[in-house]
Amino acid sequence: MKLFVSFFALALVSFCVIALVAIPLKGDNDPQTPLIHIVNPDPAKPGATVTASGSSLGKSLVTELYLTLNNSDFKLEIVSQNSEKIVAKLPKTIEPGRYRLMVLTMGAKPQYIEQPVQLTVE
Repeated sequence: MKLFVSFFALALVSFCVIALVAIPLKGDNDPQTPLIHIVNPDPAKPGATVTASGSSLGKSLVTELYLTLNNSDFKLEIVSQNSEKIVAKLPKTIEPGRYRLMVLTMGAKPQYIEQPVQLTVE
């Protein structure tokens, strides 16, 4: 019987440790990181409207959207926005190229975050 109780206690402790490691801890005040998964259409022409889809993209988290290439950043005009997508208009004067998307976050310490998505401008 002692062996069974010891085994059960060990199994219970092991389960609790695995559960604590596997479940990410998140406080109520932790900010969500904006992440763009895809942008459409790709390629796009100057002046066109594009849709960046992803997660944590709402107005309370993202204030601006940019295209960036080398040392040049181009602010896009946001047409509409919700937690899953940002619809924005490209500048008419933007040069052709392969640009990375970048967001500016809201909050006490705004941050520019480059996204793992690129857009080709023709």
